[in-house]
Amino acid sequence: MNVFTIVIPVYNVEAYLAETIESVLNQTFRDIEVICVDDCSTDRSAEIIADYAARDNRLRCIRPDQNSGSARARALGTMAATGQFILYVDGDDTLDPEACAILRKKIKKSPPDVLEFKERLVDVSGGDPDAFKDMELYQRFFWGRLKSDRLVTECVAYQTFPWTLHGKVFKADIAKRASEKMADVRIVMADDLYFLFIYLFYARTFRGIGGKRLYHYYVGRGITGQPVISRSTFDKHCGQLLIIPLLEQFLKSENAWETFQDTHEKMTRELHRNCVVSWMLLDEADRPAALEALITLARNASEIEKQIENVEKAQLPKKKKIFDPWEICYRLPKNMGRALRKAYHKQKKYLNLRSIYWAIYRCIYAFYRRLPEGMRRMIRSIYGKLRGRKQI
Repeated sequence: MNVFTIVIPVYNVEAYLAETIESVLNQTFRDIEVICVDDCSTDRSAEIIADYAARDNRLRCIRPDQNSGSARARALGTMAATGQFILYVDGDDTLDPEACAILRKKIKKSPPDVLEFKERLVDVSGGDPDAFKDMELYQRFFWGRLKSDRLVTECVAYQTFPWTLHGKVFKADIAKRASEKMADVRIVMADDLYFLFIYLFYARTFRGIGGKRLYHYYVGRGITGQPVISRSTFDKHCGQLLIIPLLEQFLKSENAWETFQDTHEKMTRELHRNCVVSWMLLDEADRPAALEALITLARNASEIEKQIENVEKAQLPKKKKIFDPWEICYRLPKNMGRALRKAYHKQKKYLNLRSIYWAIYRCIYAFYRRLPEGMRRMIRSIYGKLRGRKQI
């Protein structure tokens, strides 16, 4: 049994596929399996895969009978995997040569259900630099450990870590269980979220590690990161709304709807906002008809109008604030920012001194945990003297 299975969904990426496959096969850690799922590409992608498979028996190709979308393509690769752990690499991204070797050391003793590692974003879109900076801010990874039966809420509601599949290592047994629960529906947008939502429902432990950036994500090569989009691309973006009823059905089938209903509602609002942002990238002539289609698909005209208003307000030029607490929150180390955001989301209806106190306490404790052991011992010694106790 291999240690890692690397699943690569492929669809018309002949310009980048060779670079992707070479970055995976040239790993310094050799005990890997590579599965390319060719989702009925119409370019030379299948030929490129066959050429590399003939030269390296660690690579094999799966080709479904019809184009089924990236979500089903990953599910097919997951079910065929023989490795203990699974990494997902897009057909237009690359891995660092030492990625698998470094990750192997991290999971050797007590592997978590999800291991997140750093990634490097490369802007090849030629679009707005500010939009790229916003994407970099969103992709900030979580450093530390989590143990909870509500990792879904941590990811979707509190945004403790991004809901992307790249930059993470998954346990194969849980990944296969999650893949079996996925509906046989063609999904090309928010496919990461669809799988990760189900996976995190079954997962209990999460760990984020620092160090070298092991995944190279190229903004602008795929469907995301484009400065201007066409109507056909917008329709694909709106396809992410398909996962809303699918995940509701999943939660109800697991008798967990009441527990995760708030999380599902927050996810729904975020997906509506994503579609509105895509709508804003259309030409003025295409917007009226596209808006009607979006409202029909979302089945909630008031929510879409509200999101349009919010997005338009966010795009207005603003005076620079001397003190912006949320900007500071997102610039803080991940653990400290997470503590503030979590306290806000839990207590936003009735903020009081107690909730503020606990938010500050969690920030201080998160900062304390990041200090070297020598400094922590010194702090414990000073604290003990102030309390009239011996060193802890």
